[in-house]
Amino acid sequence: MLQTLVIVLLQVVFVFGCGSPAVNPDTSRVVNGEDARPHSWPWQISLQVKHGSRYHHTCGGTLVAPRWVLTAGHCIWPGDVYRVILGEHDMSLQEGTEQIRDILRIVVHPEWDIDHVANGNDLALLKLDKSPIINDSVGEACLPQAGEILAHGTPCYISGWGNLYSNIIASFSLILFVPCMGLYYVTLFDLCGSSSVFGLSLL
Repeated sequence: MLQTLVIVLLQVVFVFGCGSPAVNPDTSRVVNGEDARPHSWPWQISLQVKHGSRYHHTCGGTLVAPRWVLTAGHCIWPGDVYRVILGEHDMSLQEGTEQIRDILRIVVHPEWDIDHVANGNDLALLKLDKSPIINDSVGEACLPQAGEILAHGTPCYISGWGNLYSNIIASFSLILFVPCMGLYYVTLFDLCGSSSVFGLSLL
């Protein structure tokens, strides 16, 4: 079922266009968490979880179709209530570009197992209650074709939120450059969980 859903999403993205931000991103290598150019990665979303009466950022994600977000399976816990914020850059400010969407359906990869992270499959799809308004701050990312393998050294980028300073709560969107290593797969723990790699923690 998940494979069929991904194929449908690929077809939708192909029809409607994707991967073209209105603001050109700064794609130089980011060291120690430099702030991303605002809204230059318009498919980046903030997944927020409800605690009490308030929502808090818990993970990043990617808008891959008008009503679908791709995030990590480890971000989803049964019973928790989530929402998605699109068009966000600085979480400490109301910038007027944010769009809030509730989640109608969550599909976690059936092979994902938090106790066996090395097996992979750390994926979840979130169906939004309604499509966001596509504009200069919100857009869809492009997904690769099924079975596509990037050439060694292909420029790849990681976007998300992180700390600009070690004692300040994460707020700004950040980008990091990573040269792809062909068939080399990097787990979230190896890459984002290691402060020795980037000198910061990505959320």
